[in-house]
Amino acid sequence: MVPRWAKLARDDSNSAKAPAVLVVDNEPGVRSFLQKALILNGFQVWMAGDGKTAVEIYESHRDSIAVVLMDVCMPGVDGPATLAALRSIDPGVRCCFMTGGAGDYSREDLLAGGASHVLGKPFSLAEVVRVLHQMVSDSRSRVA
Repeated sequence: MVPRWAKLARDDSNSAKAPAVLVVDNEPGVRSFLQKALILNGFQVWMAGDGKTAVEIYESHRDSIAVVLMDVCMPGVDGPATLAALRSIDPGVRCCFMTGGAGDYSREDLLAGGASHVLGKPFSLAEVVRVLHQMVSDSRSRVA
């Protein structure tokens, strides 16, 4: 069961053409900030507070989700394990990790595990928006 707060957040005036991002972070403040900021920058936003919820959302809505923006260190299922689960659903899933400290994982480990990008916290809003737009553009060019 997907928690009520894990629903899609969007600006309906732009939703038909806006790419969707699944934001996965256990910190409510980080999720809230990213939700507002990404909507203002032309994205639809799905939110999950943990890896299990992220996998449930992705299973149900993978055709709508263009990219995943996910924290590395989360209680329970961490980011790399969540990405592995997402890749078993969709080997082509596009993921950008964000981390304030990757714990046992190096940047190289995260990229080797399937991430397209790794952003260090704190990151600028301009940087995350640029990276996500680039990832969406890259995924669209592979389909075309």
